[in-house]
Amino acid sequence: MPWPLYLLYGFFGVILQSTLVASLIPTPGRPDLLLLLVVHLALHESVVRGTTLCWGLGLLYDAMAGYYLGLHSLVYILVFLSLKSFVQRLNADSTLLLLSLVALGSLLQAGFLFFFTGLFSPSRFLLSFQLNEFFWQLGWSVVFGHLLGMLFFLLQHRFGPSRWLPPTHRLENVDED
Repeated sequence: MPWPLYLLYGFFGVILQSTLVASLIPTPGRPDLLLLLVVHLALHESVVRGTTLCWGLGLLYDAMAGYYLGLHSLVYILVFLSLKSFVQRLNADSTLLLLSLVALGSLLQAGFLFFFTGLFSPSRFLLSFQLNEFFWQLGWSVVFGHLLGMLFFLLQHRFGPSRWLPPTHRLENVDED
């Protein structure tokens, strides 16, 4: 996919995450839609291009959410590189494995955010709040990852492969030769 399309998906992801998803899910932890995009980048992009896109997505998130500028860029890059090392060693065409990568990405993101905010924040209240949010965010990210995967699969099945839709691969639908 062209790189501006990833940034456009990221922009709409941040908008949806802060408006529609926030009103639909009243729990403390909401899914991170940009994390789902980072998982997609780890599956389909090279290290250089994916790292650059994760940096841009993180800056976009920090600028729109009002966090420390660069915090989510660093976290998304570290999550991307970690997931990329797993993807290179595993068969990532299985739906269960894709959802496991989303869960692992959520775990890594929470760990990196916990570490870096603990490093920069004098308040321990923030850390306990993040730990409370983590389990909700993990569950919702896996659910939204599955729903988005089904949506893109259905769109590609209906309209055919397109350069505007992210590629979807499902091992269960591939016949053995």
